[in-house]
Amino acid sequence: MSEIGKKVQDAEVVGHEVVDGNKVPVLKPEVWEKVYCNNCNNEVDSEELATGDCSDCGNPWASTKTKDVTIRVVKMPDVFGSGGEL
Repeated sequence: MSEIGKKVQDAEVVGHEVVDGNKVPVLKPEVWEKVYCNNCNNEVDSEELATGDCSDCGNPWASTKTKDVTIRVVKMPDVFGSGGEL
């Protein structure tokens, strides 16, 4: 798996909104999820999750399972014009 886990939601345009007279897309962000053992940092796969124990350190998932969620906006619309800093 990658450093940030597996992708659980693709980014997509879900509609449009008018902002300061400009039609801009409303984006659903890309979402990644990483499930791992907080004791040894071993990333959990579906097979390990089914056993209830970490295959590296042997601790039960009930006490050591941790989930990180990363949300990425893959494109921001030019609401304030193009270029420059806010």
